[in-house]
Amino acid sequence: MSNRNRFQRSRFAAAAANKNAANKNGANVLSTILKQSRKSGVLNLSNQEFDAVPDAVWTVNEAPSQEERSMDFGASGDHWWEMADLRKLYLSSNKLQSLSDKIAKFPALQVLDLQDNVLTSLPNCIGELENLENFNISHNQLASVDFEFTSAERLAVLVMMHNKIENISTNFFLSLKNCQQLNISHNVLRQLPASVQHLASVRHFNLSNNSLISLPIEIGYIQSLTLLDLDDNSIETLPSSIGKLTKLEQLYLRNNCLTTFPNILSCSSLKELCLANNQLKSVPDGLPKSLAILELRENKIKSLNDEILKIDKLERLDLANNDLTQINPQVSLMENLKVITLEGNPIKSIRRDIINRGSAAILKYLHTRLPTTEAEEEKPTSALPQSRANQALTKTHVIAASKKLTLNGADESKAENELSQLTDIDLIDVTLSKCKISHVPTSLLSYKDSLTKLCLSFNQLSEFPAGICEMTRLTHLDLSCNLLRLIPSQVKALTALREINIVRNQFTQIPESLYSIPSLEHILADGNQISCIDVAGLSSLTALSTLSLKNNDITSVPPELGNLEQIKTLGIDGNRLRVPRQAIIQKGTVAVMEYLRSRIVQ
Repeated sequence: MSNRNRFQRSRFAAAAANKNAANKNGANVLSTILKQSRKSGVLNLSNQEFDAVPDAVWTVNEAPSQEERSMDFGASGDHWWEMADLRKLYLSSNKLQSLSDKIAKFPALQVLDLQDNVLTSLPNCIGELENLENFNISHNQLASVDFEFTSAERLAVLVMMHNKIENISTNFFLSLKNCQQLNISHNVLRQLPASVQHLASVRHFNLSNNSLISLPIEIGYIQSLTLLDLDDNSIETLPSSIGKLTKLEQLYLRNNCLTTFPNILSCSSLKELCLANNQLKSVPDGLPKSLAILELRENKIKSLNDEILKIDKLERLDLANNDLTQINPQVSLMENLKVITLEGNPIKSIRRDIINRGSAAILKYLHTRLPTTEAEEEKPTSALPQSRANQALTKTHVIAASKKLTLNGADESKAENELSQLTDIDLIDVTLSKCKISHVPTSLLSYKDSLTKLCLSFNQLSEFPAGICEMTRLTHLDLSCNLLRLIPSQVKALTALREINIVRNQFTQIPESLYSIPSLEHILADGNQISCIDVAGLSSLTALSTLSLKNNDITSVPPELGNLEQIKTLGIDGNRLRVPRQAIIQKGTVAVMEYLRSRIVQ
């Protein structure tokens, strides 16, 4: 035998030996994992590159043979009679092409995670797992949903996003009466069956990124809905029954084909309505007064109706890239309006440089355009002249009833005096704007246990007032137009904070301390000196829906920002950006986020 042949035989033998060793090691690892699962009731086989579930898995709940029972299990402290039923099974990120109906051997299963495989179908017995509470089948290859959860009455979370689902069986929703979160986004659904009305407990329903043209009337029967996401479909009309969703708080309909919108005045809990990139020619009538966010960018709106002035809780109004030629100056009288976006409209009554300076400049300018009688502050009228004592008493009664104090333009001593005289009132909303204060009045701390909204805009604060960190009930904090550079780590105590406004300060980065406030939904940081975006920090803010960084010193946007799907409104206009190009930015948040994701190196 030649040396060459000997070498090849030796090499093949070594390779075979290595493969056998790897298989043996893999079998030993699996055996160890299975043994642990018998004790814990949890089996995690994610990221194992399985193309089929190992046969040994299906017997994990079975009692050991007589021979195994006679072995010394006590040496490790484990006993066969102490086995726990399998409750959680994780098979994500493998290469599974099918799932055996032997899954029915796990009747105690509560969590089943099959995401990120290549499954094209599921066995019908899935629906017979009566203890199943959380089922994730996302990122697979399902084309239809033809099984039913006939016995899984405890199912609370069902995630089916990123498949190829075209059809859902008529009776599929009938057995989901206790489901609370349902995600069927990123599929190719064209219609929903009428049985959707049986989703009596669903609170979050995500149908974004499908091919829906319309919705069934029965959608209005899902009375528990608080969030309905219909972004990125082809919806042309909505049923009037959507106005019956009285618990709805968030309604997303970006990137559809709507030309009209139904009356939803009865949706008295609605806080966010996003209708960007549709075909609307006017602001919809019949909007509820509860709205805090109204997004109407990328439509064909030519004018604002007076109805919008009645939405007194509105905080953000996005009208960018429409056909508006003028804005009613009365918009500046909407006391809660903090953000108004107008770029991309042919408005001639407001100079372009004012629009580019952002919301504060726009609202200030509009206020100057009011008729004198409207711009003046309303004064209490009476048939008889009031004495100073009576005037003070009337003012106190008004404050006590509203629990709101507004001192615009008062000097520091007057602000201190006013606050000290109201300590018997549990103020919830205080505005000390344009008071030229450099520190927070001491008496303001008397309300630290009741305040939910605090506005200190247009002052001379150069340091973050330490006392604010004691106001743990704050939901809205406005520190715009000051001289701040830092926010201390103690701000993490503000566990209820939903919005912070630090527009036009001197920040060079988004304050790191904000990343420790998971409740934050809106960060407004326009007009600073911010030069970079910390995606890792922002990713910890899972509730963040608005990030406004207009008119800063940002030169590039990390592509990974596109993965933060919770961000629904991103403002980056007015920066020195080469990418994304201005043409993409003008298309709105959805286009920017898609562009960023396309630039991620795989």
